Amino acid sequence: MPEEIPTVHAVPPAELERYHRLATPQPVRTVTEPIELTGDWRGLPTTGVFCLANGLSLEFARTLHGTGMPRFAKLAEPGVTFFELATGHYPMLSTPAELADVLMRAAAGEGVGLYEG
Repeated sequence: MPEEIPTVHAVPPAELERYHRLATPQPVRTVTEPIELTGDWRGLPTTGVFCLANGLSLEFARTLHGTGMPRFAKLAEPGVTFFELATGHYPMLSTPAELADVLMRAAAGEGVGLYEG
C-alpha cells in the first residue's frame, strides 16, 4: 500500500513494513455472523477517536448527526465523548504515545461531547 494513502498517513517505514509482514485478513465471519447484545453496553461511557488524516473529525460527526438519521443519534448522547488525532487510520503505529495518552484520558472521563468545544 503506498504511503500517500491516508490510512497509513505518518506511519514510519519500519512500522509499515512490520504491519505488512504481520497483518492478517479480517475473519469474514466478523461481518457475516450476527451477534446478540443484551443492551448492557448502553450504560457504558463511549469514546471515539477521530483520525483527522482520514477526513473524520468532530465537525464531520456533527454533520452526520445533523442529518437527523436515527443511526447517528448516539453521537450526541450524554456520556459519549471524542478525541481528535492528527494522523491516519493506524494511530497505534503512527502516533502510539499520543494514542496511549488519549486512551488514558478517555479512561479518566475526559474528551469532548459532540457539541462542546
